[in-house]
Formats: sequence, C-alpha cells, structure tokens
Amino acid sequence: MLKSIVRVKHISVLIFILLFQLVTANLAFALPALKIDNTTNNQRLEGHFKIWHDPAGGALLSDARQAAADDRFKTLESKGSTGSKSGAIWSRFQLHNTGDSPQRLFLEYVDHQLVFLDGYQRNYGNSEFKLVAHQSMLEPFSERLISHPRFVSFVEIGAGETHEFYFRFASDPKGFVYPDLRLWQPDKFRYVQSIEQLGIALLVGGLLLIAIIALVGGFAIKDRIYFAYFFYALAKVIVWPTVLGYTHMYVLRDSFHWSYMSLSGGITIFAGLVFAREFLDTAKKTPRLDKLLWLMIFNSLLLIGAALMRDSAMATGLMTLALLLYPIISVIALRRWAQGSTNGMVYSLAWLILVSGLFAQGLRDLGFVEHNFVSYYWPIVASYLEMIAISLAMGVHLYRLRQSKELAEKSYRHRLETTKEELERVVLERTKELQLAKQTAELEARTDSLTGLRNRRSFFKDAQSMLSSCQRNRQSMAILMFDIDHFKTINDTHGHSSGDVALQTFAASISSEIRESDIFARIGGEEFVLAIRAEIAVAHQSAERLRKVTEHIYVNAGVVQFKFTTSIGIAMIEDDDTIEQVLNRADKALYQAKRLGRNRSMVA
Repeated sequence: MLKSIVRVKHISVLIFILLFQLVTANLAFALPALKIDNTTNNQRLEGHFKIWHDPAGGALLSDARQAAADDRFKTLESKGSTGSKSGAIWSRFQLHNTGDSPQRLFLEYVDHQLVFLDGYQRNYGNSEFKLVAHQSMLEPFSERLISHPRFVSFVEIGAGETHEFYFRFASDPKGFVYPDLRLWQPDKFRYVQSIEQLGIALLVGGLLLIAIIALVGGFAIKDRIYFAYFFYALAKVIVWPTVLGYTHMYVLRDSFHWSYMSLSGGITIFAGLVFAREFLDTAKKTPRLDKLLWLMIFNSLLLIGAALMRDSAMATGLMTLALLLYPIISVIALRRWAQGSTNGMVYSLAWLILVSGLFAQGLRDLGFVEHNFVSYYWPIVASYLEMIAISLAMGVHLYRLRQSKELAEKSYRHRLETTKEELERVVLERTKELQLAKQTAELEARTDSLTGLRNRRSFFKDAQSMLSSCQRNRQSMAILMFDIDHFKTINDTHGHSSGDVALQTFAASISSEIRESDIFARIGGEEFVLAIRAEIAVAHQSAERLRKVTEHIYVNAGVVQFKFTTSIGIAMIEDDDTIEQVLNRADKALYQAKRLGRNRSMVA
C-alpha cells in the first residue's frame, strides 16, 4: 500500500513538471501563433515572431531553444532588417492550422541577400524537431527542393495543430538579414513566381536592347559616350539577374558565390560613374565636383577588390556607402543644369529616379524603411527608368550632333562656293596633310611602335644591304640576337605595362651603346637583333659589353624596382649566306646560351 502511494506521488510530480515546462515554454514565446488555412497566401510573419542574435554564428538548435527558455528572444525593433550583423539570426514563431484539413505551405524568405538558411519544425504534441530547410547560396542550385531564386522551404501542418518553428538566417560572415518569411499555397506561389520572372525578363531584355543600341550608336558616330553607356547598360544586364538570384538559378548553377553579387554591383557602379563623368563632362565643367566622382570611383574599385577577396563584411559596408553616396551625382547634374546643360537637366531627373531606388534600398537594408513589394522592386524599376530617361537624352545628343554636322557641311560648301582661293588653300593643306600622313605611315611601317627601333621588315632590308656590301668588300659581319631572360615572369609578376617599360629601357640602353652604322631592331616579343661590321672576337667582346650593360638596367614597377638580364647568340656571315641563314645560326647559339643558364653570350 505504501509503495502504491509513493508511485502515485512520483507520477503526480512528473505530470506537474511536464505541465510546468509546457506552460513556461508558451509564456517564454509571449507571441500568438499565426493562424493559417487554405486561403493563406502572401502572408508575412510580421508581428508573430521573435529573434535572437548569435554573434559567433555557431549556435545549434539546442542553443537557440535554451535562449528561448532564458527569454533572450526579442521582437524586431526595426522596420524589417536587423542591419549589418555578423554571425546568425534565429527566428522563433508558431503556426496554427485553423482549418479542418492538413495545410501544405511554402515558406519563402523575403529577400535575396542571404547565404545560409536552416529551419526546424515540431508539433507541440511532439518534442522532437525535424529539419525542414537546409539551404546555402554556396551549394549547387540543383540541391534546392523548390526551384526559386530566393530560399523556399516546404512545411505541412495537420488540421487543428499548432507547430513551433526555429529558423536560422546567416551570411558569410556578416550581412543584412530580414528575419521574416512569406507563406504561400504551392499553386499560388508558382503562379506568382512565373509573373515575377516574366517581369524581370522584360526589364533585363529592355536593358539589353538599350545596350545594343548604344553599341551601334558608338560605332556609327565614333563617340565614346555611347561606348561608356553601352558598358553601363551591359553591366546592369548582368548585375540585376545576379543580385536577384537568377544567375545562380539559370547560369552558374554549380559554382555560384555570394561575392558575385558584390562584384557585379561594384562593376555596375564603376561603369555608371565613368559614364556620368563622360556625359556630364565634369572634368572640364565642374572640376571640383569631379573630385567627388573620383572618390566614388575609388570606393567602387575597393568594392570590386573586396568582392574578389570574398570579404563579405568589407563588401557589405562599401556597397552601403556607395548607395548612400549616390545623391552626390544628382547634385553634380543639377550644377551642370544650372550651367545651361540640357544633358545635366535630363541626367538630374534620370539619376534622381535611380537614387530614389538605391537610396531607399540602403535605408531598407539599415532597417529604416519597411521591406515590402515597393521597396524590394523599386530599385530595379528605378534603374530601368533611369536608363530609359538617359536613352532619351542620348537621342537628343545624337540629334544635336547630326544638326551640328549638317551645319558644318553647309558652312563648308558655302566657303568652297564663295572663294576659289579658299578652296586652293584647303586643297593645299589637305595635300600637305596627306603627305605628312604618308610619311608617318612609311615611318610606322619601318618602326616598332613600342621601342622606336626598326621592325623586322626594316631590319631585313637594311641588314641585307650591309650583308651585300660586306660580301662584296670581303668584310666581316656579325649578327647578335638578344632575348630578355625570364620575360614572361616579369609580365606575370609586375604586369604587362612594366614589361613594356622593360623593353623600352632595354632598347634605349643598347641603342646608346652602339654605333650609328650598326643596325639594331626588335623582331618580335622580347627578341632583338643587332647587325655589326666586326670580326668574331670584336663581336664577342661587344656582346659581352652589352650583356653587362643590361645587368645594370633598373625598371620602376610601382613601389618596387626590378632588374633583368639578357642572353645573346652570335653568328658570323659566311660566303653566299642570306640574312635568314645567319639569323638561324644566331638563334641556335641563343638557345644554347639559355640552355646553359642564361645571362651569357654564345658564338655559333
């Protein structure tokens, strides 16, 4: 009898503990469950969830549940965004099915700026959570159960049941999070998705058409403004599908990374700023304000660098700064408008539209503006409207160019008709210009454009004359073939521009050490050739002297200097030799010099 009483007491205690846990769990949540049924569509969680910030980003579901038990989950105080946060944001909410049949719902993350999403679900009648979402922007798109540019998960809730959810939102390692989900019936979700994709396709198609028209205009009138506009429009064709997730969905399905969004955004900002400088002519008309544009261009280059280094914290900060600096361009455009520029007037209106979208996006990311349909799509639509407005301005610009050309032609014909002397003067000047152009063309045909030396064609012509003279007069003649050692490494390490400087410096140094009668030329790449009248011993001494001169050449490459060496092959002419034969022997000797360790001269 006593044992039965004790057993009953133990059972009563266990029941009390269980009821206490259930009551305290619901008290800790302190928010009502969101009611759903078969009419639930486009329903946000707003007002029905709490969040907890995990700064380190390593918390597990058990840690989040403990945080909930400790009442560390709080309501979101901003209008939708947590702001730029490191680590992860956990969201906790409940869904209650008021219908008389099970509900199958899609839970869609409301924004595209997210790298990781994990979701857990349980029925209050079941203590075990199950994983309902485990998605990553870094994973192949084919691994998503629901094909959509934003993260979407599938849940099922029985009739009359209340389910508890924990969702984990994270970036890599820092970013903006909107800890909210949108609830859909599957059929309605797919219908809305098709409408959304059609709208995005039309916008991107319109941008692509604008880019093509700008490119054709650039080639037609040879105006670099149109080429700048082409690259700006093309950048937008790339950036919006990338930012919105369609590049991952349709193009880079297996190798996408969040940094591509920052990279394409940085390139677009850079292209837009370059176009703005060209279109508004800020370098000449507003030189002081032009410095601000250069500052913004520098920021965009830093953003591109951060994206290439995959530094999400730096990229996020620089992107936000770029968006907040955009109103500066409107100020510059208004200044040009005040100066009487029609381009400035149109650009002011166009850029004001774009800035309103991008500035709103920046405020939305910081949590000052509510995340809704308008604030989400307005930056895209504003970007498109900006391009339309600028296209109209470009059309006006083209019309004025045509008018200016026609006016110039009329004035030109009038001058030709009114004075014969003017015509003769123009013809004479044109003849002189043609003669000068001919002389320039002949010089360019004989000269290497980079170094100013003879080119291969000119060398063969002059060297053949020297060869014929030496053979007639029984004089000795040598050909020295030079090759700069490890030139490819110079280009790879210091850049092609530094490689060009190395070639120019080498050409100038050798030219200063030889006689006017010697024939020195660049015949390709890093290869040079020198034809001299000399015996074998003198030729070898000359080669060694020039090799040592090369050892003391220093080239500045930014903050560092580098030096280089040269290998030389020497060949003497023989009876009935041609220049090609002597060059072949010199080339073989050069190869032997390189094979033996470089920075030496060898006689064939």
